[in-house]
Amino acid sequence: MAFNVFVNHCRKIAGIWLLLVSAAHSMSLTVGRSAPDVSLPLAKGGQVSLSQLRGQIVLLNFWSSWCGPCREEFPVLDALYREHHEQGLVLIGVDIDAYPEDALPFLRKHPISFPIARDSDGAVSSRFLLDSMPMSVLVDRRGNIRWIHRGFNVGDDREYAAQVDALLRET
Repeated sequence: MAFNVFVNHCRKIAGIWLLLVSAAHSMSLTVGRSAPDVSLPLAKGGQVSLSQLRGQIVLLNFWSSWCGPCREEFPVLDALYREHHEQGLVLIGVDIDAYPEDALPFLRKHPISFPIARDSDGAVSSRFLLDSMPMSVLVDRRGNIRWIHRGFNVGDDREYAAQVDALLRET
């Protein structure tokens, strides 16, 4: 009798575990899937949402003032933005600092020309399953995730350029 109770308990736990794994898998950030339609406040005022950017190529870059690789990546992203913005690239830096004022010294030291959005409460980061810093997500004109890049190393600029160039060539 005790063994049967134990087996039934294990089956319930296994069922719950499978349900959780299935839910996590269905929520995973996957290349080819639609990007979550999120809305973010811009640092200089206003809001931006992925749905209003449909038809353009969007690169979301999640960063923070405490992130060492972000310091190295910012000039690369700025150069990419300046080179391809006229062709339809929208690049949004998503600051995940809990306090927006923490980002100000970082932005003064690393000036950029692309817009900065705030995700102080982590709501957007959680929708994109942010799991490393920095993290970039490239979204095509139809709103589908086409490339996810985690971290930053010297030489990654070539991969960024190749991914953006390929999407800009698509009609």
